[in-house]
Amino acid sequence: MRKLHPAVLVVVALVIIGIADMLFKSPGRLLLPVAVLGIIFLLYKFGPGRLLGGGSRQRDKPGAKRSYQSAQTQQAARQRNTRSKPDRKRLPFRVIEGGKDNDDLPKYH
Repeated sequence: MRKLHPAVLVVVALVIIGIADMLFKSPGRLLLPVAVLGIIFLLYKFGPGRLLGGGSRQRDKPGAKRSYQSAQTQQAARQRNTRSKPDRKRLPFRVIEGGKDNDDLPKYH
């Protein structure tokens, strides 16, 4: 395990002392930060879509079945998909002329 810098240990100790002091003196003031951190954790863990019921996952859709294919079948499907796409002609980069100085406009306006 890596050793922590002494300054980090001092800060962590002061944070723990501050939280304990706040808990004993006025536990109501600790309620709001705990609620905010709890909401942030829930959003991070589950995401806003799942909490609000807007999840669009495959298992949530009725009638959607997962197909378990062998590696050979998956490879053949990939080859079919790549063959069905028309090959595009690769065009070289074009240089667009621009940024020419105009004598009509002042340099700084």
